[in-house]
Amino acid sequence: MVIENRDLATGTKLVARYRGREHSVLVVGDKETGLGFELDNGTIYKSLSSAGKAVMKGVACNGWRFWTPEGEAPEPKAPKAAKQPTKATATKKVRLLQKLPNQKGVPEGQVKWYCSACQKSFLVEGKDTPAACTEGHPLEQEDEFATD
Repeated sequence: MVIENRDLATGTKLVARYRGREHSVLVVGDKETGLGFELDNGTIYKSLSSAGKAVMKGVACNGWRFWTPEGEAPEPKAPKAAKQPTKATATKKVRLLQKLPNQKGVPEGQVKWYCSACQKSFLVEGKDTPAACTEGHPLEQEDEFATD
């Protein structure tokens, strides 16, 4: 949560969550002597950004966005629920038999087909689509590796 009111009073405690751990900073000093921000480890920084940078191990940040007044901090995010597998409404089919595009050298009246299951080609009389190859593999079968 962004700090809207930048007129922070001495003793105001600010908090931030970073990588699952809560950190705090205490506003010290005043406007005349200069504000300071004491991190929970006791180190005093001149700005909220430098205190946030120390928490984030050197990564620059906007301190007014990083820190939140204590009590206004949003609740930690709940872990995401595991995605439940959904049952497929229709099973996917894989076509095992395919008519080869190159029909050169094939006797007239026959068509050359290829079976991806046994990786063999075979000839079929006429222009009909075969129900199975010579090894018995069907034209189509359910895909056992299909995902939703």
